[in-house]
Amino acid sequence: MTPIFRKICLVVLALVLGPLVMICGARRDGIARDEDVLLFTTSGSLDTAGQIWQIPLHGWIFERETDSWWRAALQKGVLDLLELDPADRHSEILRRRLEMFLVDNESGKTLSVILNGQPYPVGPSGANGHLEGQAEVAARALKPVAGSRIQSAKAVMAAADGRRFECRIQLPGVHGLSVISDIDDTIKISQVLDKEALLANTFLREFEPLPDMASVYRRWAARGAAFHYVSASPWQLYPALNRFIEKAGFPSGEIQLRYLRVKDRSFFAFMRASRAFKTRTIEALFRRYPKRKFILVGDSGENDPAIYAAVARAHPQNVSKIYIHLVSPDPGHRESVADLFRDLPRSCWDLFNTGAQLDNFATMRPPEPH
Repeated sequence: MTPIFRKICLVVLALVLGPLVMICGARRDGIARDEDVLLFTTSGSLDTAGQIWQIPLHGWIFERETDSWWRAALQKGVLDLLELDPADRHSEILRRRLEMFLVDNESGKTLSVILNGQPYPVGPSGANGHLEGQAEVAARALKPVAGSRIQSAKAVMAAADGRRFECRIQLPGVHGLSVISDIDDTIKISQVLDKEALLANTFLREFEPLPDMASVYRRWAARGAAFHYVSASPWQLYPALNRFIEKAGFPSGEIQLRYLRVKDRSFFAFMRASRAFKTRTIEALFRRYPKRKFILVGDSGENDPAIYAAVARAHPQNVSKIYIHLVSPDPGHRESVADLFRDLPRSCWDLFNTGAQLDNFATMRPPEPH
């Protein structure tokens, strides 16, 4: 048996037997005290009549466990798949970043989420612990709080359980401007093209924002723009990415990430295979907000230019502007990226090296009134 085959078998065995152990003794009548709930930020949309807010709800139920035999086996497998240097495996930042990769996912669980004083069922959770639902709220009953278009919702817990699990819900109007933003190398320094640097920036270093991007996004938000952060990163990194967005001063918004599967050959390969996911997610946002205009912001490190160009050709009525952050100052790199947009109107796209170079929001067509 080859070393790589042994690694894969170890991870698969841990993932298969671990959940079976949990299922045999799992509770299905509520959230146990040793289980946690994570509710993801989301974004509602008005129905075609403008009378009902349709709000997708998405959560994750899991248990943090550090002393089981299969957890130790899974941790070793994950570290092997990340191909980190042995000297880096004891990093405190690495421990925190890996925490969500090593939880016990709770399947078959349901919960209720309170929104605007009313409970909405979510679930049951699947084998990966994720669960989904939808709230439908009369538009007249869900008014902006203190002028903000951000609402909050919380999970319903047992009376004796004093914990609070909450999420934010963005409520964009029927008309207006929305920003679909990548995360890695667009608002956060990741260096996706450099395997060692990507792994270090993801698992061994504190996240660092791209200079000036937060202030640009805040100016756009002040003019009424809604935000959707769409990234190839796995859901396991959501807590760290959400904290980064808040701490760096980026506007709150919906976050959509990908499910990481064991069959992916490595974390690096997983991060690169994002084209279908991003295209599907962007087009779904266009369907949810057919009368809004979109700014697409990404980087030239991987697939963003090709994805955004194809989306703009297919949906010219939805795309107002494309901004691509150039990850290399090489003139040849700039030209190769620009070639992908040659058949699009020059006013539709632009390339930038720093956030300070982005067009001022005032140069864009102002959003229509909500």
